[in-house]
Amino acid sequence: VVAFEMSKQLTDGGERVGFVGLIDSFSPDLPLRPLGERARIHLGRARTEGPSYLLDTASRRMHYEVGAAERRAARLLGRVFPERYRYQNIEDSWVVAERHYRPSPSAGSATLFRAREESALSLWTAFRVDEQHGWGRYLRGGVDVRVCPGNHATMCEEPHVRVLGIQLRNALDRADSGASGRGTAVAQ
Repeated sequence: VVAFEMSKQLTDGGERVGFVGLIDSFSPDLPLRPLGERARIHLGRARTEGPSYLLDTASRRMHYEVGAAERRAARLLGRVFPERYRYQNIEDSWVVAERHYRPSPSAGSATLFRAREESALSLWTAFRVDEQHGWGRYLRGGVDVRVCPGNHATMCEEPHVRVLGIQLRNALDRADSGASGRGTAVAQ
């Protein structure tokens, strides 16, 4: 999200941005699916995957709720012990900033290195996640999607990171060979 906004501001200011790389990043305002559609998806998955899907879904929901309770407690404790919960406070600030950020279209383009495995955002079914992770409507210059093995968490770990590295190198080489003699700013 930061790379997108940096490149947008640079482009709006007349700078040429040579490359924007988004590593399995999602647009901050993905459209929500209606409740009925979410229920149909859950029912379909329960039919095909059986009871394990229901147990996995309940486990994920419980994990989410426990994490939310821990974050609320850390926020309260952070007011009393700011140094102890400093990193939690920084993360909370980032989440609040992203929640309030409203992107506007950019003339630029980006390369999205998208995880091959379904993301938690689509598994939860609440959001409509397209192939471009929602960036297509904001990048008028287009989104070049490069699918990499793994999921959101594992694509940057061995052995998947090797493929991501190759894809990133190829994209940077393409951007470098396409750059003219003019000044180029790079936001990653």
